[in-house]
Amino acid sequence: MKTHNYFLSSKISVLVLSVLTTVTTMAINERSAIAGRYSSTSSENQTSQINRNIFFVYTPLSFTLKVESLEQFANTGTINRNLQGYLKLAKVDEQQKELFRNALNTPIEVDPVLLSRILNTEESERLLNYIGTVINIQGGNNGKFLLRGAIIKSALEPGGLSLINILKNLAVDVQIDIEKILRYSQQVQTVLNASTIFEQEVIRRSQIEATASQNINYSQLPDIRKSGNIPFNNETINLYDNSRQRQFYAEIYYPTQIRENTPIIVISHGFSSRPEDFNIRAEHLASYGYFVVMPQHNGSDIKQTENFLAGFTRELFVREEFIDRPLDITYTLDEIE
Repeated sequence: MKTHNYFLSSKISVLVLSVLTTVTTMAINERSAIAGRYSSTSSENQTSQINRNIFFVYTPLSFTLKVESLEQFANTGTINRNLQGYLKLAKVDEQQKELFRNALNTPIEVDPVLLSRILNTEESERLLNYIGTVINIQGGNNGKFLLRGAIIKSALEPGGLSLINILKNLAVDVQIDIEKILRYSQQVQTVLNASTIFEQEVIRRSQIEATASQNINYSQLPDIRKSGNIPFNNETINLYDNSRQRQFYAEIYYPTQIRENTPIIVISHGFSSRPEDFNIRAEHLASYGYFVVMPQHNGSDIKQTENFLAGFTRELFVREEFIDRPLDITYTLDEIE
C-alpha cells in the first residue's frame, strides 16, 4: 500500500509541474501571435498581494502548493520546503529547474486592451470555460472568470503577462482537478492514436499505388514543379446569394480554351485570409488546364480580422461561417455552371 501511495504521489507531482507550465498558459498561447507590443505603464501604487494556494485534488488526496513558494523561486531561485517536495518527487534535475524558472518569469509582450477584447470573444469564452473545468475556484466552481481577470490584470502591470504574474494575480485560492486532467489527456491520446492509424493507412495505400506504377518512366513526364504551357484567363466575379442575403466575390482562373469535362479545383481560403493569397497556386494549376475557383468567405476573412483589431466587431470570426463557407462554394459553382 505504501508503494502504491508513493507511486501515486510521484505521478501527481509530475502533473503539478506540467500543469503550471502548460495548462494555465493555454488561455493565451493562441492569442499572443496577433497581439501588439505593450508600452504603457500602470500606476505605481500596487495593492498588497495576498498569499494564494493551489490545491491539486486527486480524490481522496489533496496537495497544496503555495504561490508564494513559486514567486520566491521565480525571483531568487530559492526552493523552500513546500516546493522542494514536488521537485524531489518529480525527480527534476538542475537543467529542468532552470527551464521551469524561465517558464515562470518569461513575459509575453501583448497589448492589454486587445487581449481583453480577445478574451471576451465567444471562442475565448468557450476555451476559458473548458480550462475552467480543470482549474477551479476552491470548492469546484468553474474558474474561467478568475483566469480571465488574472490574465488581463497581469498584462496591465509593469511586469507583464508572465505565468508567475498570472498566479500572483489570482483573486482567490484555486484547485486543479487531476482526475479531469488525466481524462482529458486520454481523450487527446485517443485523437493522436486515430491520427497515427490514419497516417499508416495512407502510407500503406501509397505503397500499393507506388508498386502498381513501377513501370512508369517519370523522366518522360512533364516536371509539374514548373508552370504548364496552357494559356489561361483570370476574372473576379461578384456574387449575391438572395437566399442568405450574402454578398461575396470569387477569383477564377481558367484555360482560354475550355474543353468538355475540364477539371475544377476549389481553393477555400483559411481564417484571416483571402482568395488573392492563393493566386500563384491558381495560376500554376490553370497553366495545366484546370479551372480554379476561389470564393471569398466574408465572415472569416482578412477583413473580419482587420475589423476586430480596429474594434469594429467583437468576434474574430462569425460562428455561422461553419454553415456559410460550404454554401459559398456550392453557390459559386452553381453560378459558374
